[in-house]
Amino acid sequence: MKIDDLLPGETYACKFKVKTMLDKQGIPVNENPKDLGGPGIYESIGIISVRDLNSRCVTVYDYNIDQSFNLDESQIWDIDQVQWT
Repeated sequence: MKIDDLLPGETYACKFKVKTMLDKQGIPVNENPKDLGGPGIYESIGIISVRDLNSRCVTVYDYNIDQSFNLDESQIWDIDQVQWT
């Protein structure tokens, strides 16, 4: 599935990866990192909260770490519809 296929009003999730600053545990740092590890690649699964077809970008929210990432279409894959239970 591509971002062109996403229907308004539906919820979708995807796998993603982003190059960002990580702590020593490999988690993206927030405002005040205690144990900065350095730059690295973070991969996870998140909910697509915003998509922009003109710029081909999405905002993905990662519930595991309570952070959002603005990503290019090339940084996401395995898009699928979320079934809330």
